[in-house]
Amino acid sequence: MGQRELEIKLEVGPDILDRVKRKPVFTAMAAVKPSRTSLRSIYYDTPDHSLRNQSASLRLRAKGGGWLQTFKSGTGVVNGVSNPIETEVEVGGPSLELDRIGGDEQKEWFAKLVDAKPLDPVFETLIDRTIWLLDCDGEAVIELAVDDGTVEASGESEEISEIELELKSGPSRALLEATEKLFDGEPVDLATMSKAQRGYALLQKAKPDTASARPINADKPALSPEMTPVDAIKVLGRSAANQILGNWAMLGGSEDSEVPHQLRVGLRRLRTTLKLFSSLGDSDALERLSDEARELGRIVGAARDADVLIEDIVTPVMARDSADSRFETLLLVLEQERANRRQAVREALAEGRWTWFKLNCTLFEQAVERALDKGLSPNANAEITVFSARELDKAWKHVRKRGKGFDRQKAPERHAMRKSLKTLRYACDFLSPLFSHKESEKFGKRLKKLQDIFGYLNDVAMAEGLETFISERYPDREDLHESVAVIRKWHRKQAKAADKKAGKRWRKLKDSPKFWAV
Repeated sequence: MGQRELEIKLEVGPDILDRVKRKPVFTAMAAVKPSRTSLRSIYYDTPDHSLRNQSASLRLRAKGGGWLQTFKSGTGVVNGVSNPIETEVEVGGPSLELDRIGGDEQKEWFAKLVDAKPLDPVFETLIDRTIWLLDCDGEAVIELAVDDGTVEASGESEEISEIELELKSGPSRALLEATEKLFDGEPVDLATMSKAQRGYALLQKAKPDTASARPINADKPALSPEMTPVDAIKVLGRSAANQILGNWAMLGGSEDSEVPHQLRVGLRRLRTTLKLFSSLGDSDALERLSDEARELGRIVGAARDADVLIEDIVTPVMARDSADSRFETLLLVLEQERANRRQAVREALAEGRWTWFKLNCTLFEQAVERALDKGLSPNANAEITVFSARELDKAWKHVRKRGKGFDRQKAPERHAMRKSLKTLRYACDFLSPLFSHKESEKFGKRLKKLQDIFGYLNDVAMAEGLETFISERYPDREDLHESVAVIRKWHRKQAKAADKKAGKRWRKLKDSPKFWAV
């Protein structure tokens, strides 16, 4: 069986790399002069790309007068991280030696995958590589490689320029710590493709298209009773982090309003995860991660609020009274405001101050390991079902406390309750697989119905703020003021009906059996 490698791939400009190399921390870690080498790698696959289709790669690499054969499974780059299983052996020349693919199990899997089909060269990479070996306080060794070159396929070529940091020895958290020390504060992007993925993309003449890419929705991370609370925070946090980073990468080129929305959802899911499992240990780093997620949510919220104003506040009224041309004028004004806010968010999220956050998301498991290295609380050894029931009960008690005097609550109190309901909703989504499906589904449906009403009532508050926005920007535009008045009136009527429903749904939720107590 091959070894699993762990590396992070970054896309940075030469100016950033020059700044990093001048940092005292780099000088301290890179005590030995770098080595330089030229690498020619030939990638092989079957005619129908069986290896690529199963996230595997096979290559021959000319290096130092000899040849290396490398087989990887679980290939690909996800939010900057590559974590494949790799088997690498020296071979006698530029020819595959398939009997040396790996252990018996790996050979059997490879044989079934290839199914006796021919293996032919599909593309090559030609890379000039500069390597520094970084000594991380004697605890770990990390290889920092700067690659510049080309990938060539079917007569086409494309430039490659990237930085890889690979853990060679030591605890995996050392990779996060070293990358933080070197790149924190620098505006870097996480790589989205490996060299093999670039080769296949060039072969198929496929270009990344963020404008048409689909937003990354929340997945359903599966918890099981065999897990520990530490396992659970890693699984749930990784799910939220992938949602954050995936939508973050799309934000620059997509006009889809779902992208900032799903980015905010991912940020809330991450904060909820960190809150639910905060009792596992005391960590300033995880608290900082939660605080930065909150601040990012606030920034992205400016763009999301502009989307809601157009799509959920103005558009429904336009659909009811499509003949009123004043709405079209208002819509043009709001579309321009939305474009301005989106651009402001893109510029803010491109700043180097968010690199620490991105690195801790992309290496979330390592961030957790580092945080908990300082000591685990007894809660870390609790049965996950018992732990989850206790956390769900805490979240429910917080909602119930916020819900006292529900029918007499004013807007600030309702807003606080809405946030508590949102936390409970995410907690239920995360932890319900550990309990009775029937009971959790019933509770979840009632919770969602109430939360949907609260969400609408919160959106209506923006309709009230629309008048202020128009008054400040366009004080003399009577047509816009008249349109806003119509919109406010319509939503106030809808809000009264929704408020009545909210009381009924809150009482139903209170009376529902709590599935975690079953």
